[in-house]
Amino acid sequence: RAIQAIRNAAVTRGTSAEVRLNTFTVVNRLNHEHLVEQADLLSGLGVGLMVFQPTLLSKSNVELASSVAIDLPVLIGAVKRVAARGATRGFRTKLYNLPPCLFRDVFAGLDRTQYARATFHEQDDRASDQGGDAEPDGYVRLDACAACCLRGSCPGLHVTLLPQADLADHLEGCVDAVRPTPGGSLWLAGTDLLRPDGIARVVGRARRAGFADVAITDGGTAVAGRDGYLAAREAGARRVV
Repeated sequence: RAIQAIRNAAVTRGTSAEVRLNTFTVVNRLNHEHLVEQADLLSGLGVGLMVFQPTLLSKSNVELASSVAIDLPVLIGAVKRVAARGATRGFRTKLYNLPPCLFRDVFAGLDRTQYARATFHEQDDRASDQGGDAEPDGYVRLDACAACCLRGSCPGLHVTLLPQADLADHLEGCVDAVRPTPGGSLWLAGTDLLRPDGIARVVGRARRAGFADVAITDGGTAVAGRDGYLAAREAGARRVV
């Protein structure tokens, strides 16, 4: 049905009722190895612009999304292959929720049209105070962002795409910033995006730092799920809240 819909749109080209035809693909564990094959098919049907977005986690979809999400290097490699194919086949690849600086070597295959961020959540009070300069929630800046000419239109990298090592490094830095007292306790928040080995690493750091009582605080939507709780306990956490 999807292929037939694309064919129906393609035949309107050159008529007074032309339908603009783009495709939008969420890259995930199930399709990342087939993106070039998909692009060849779509290009042959007349699709000239293909948009690719990573699988992003949120509190509403964390269980399902985390089961199909792929690591950032795998994601970048998959989209790069499509962009390289597009540079030779004549179709364009567009990034959505992905910083273009990660794709420098395939710029020839990218549609780099940028649009200024102008949309905020209704409840986001910063919109009225800071306008377009406010950073969107859930994104972080890379070191290269400060000098990038696309800073005004690129939000940076979504926090759920950060490598596990970087997330664990950040939390270990937070642990190191707190001075333990004899027999003191430490409540660890922000472990929701860590896999079990990352949680064990941070809890172990807290125990080695001298905290006798380490508690993991969790909102019930953690990526690691039950395995994360078990890893925390084995690493020395005494409570999960």
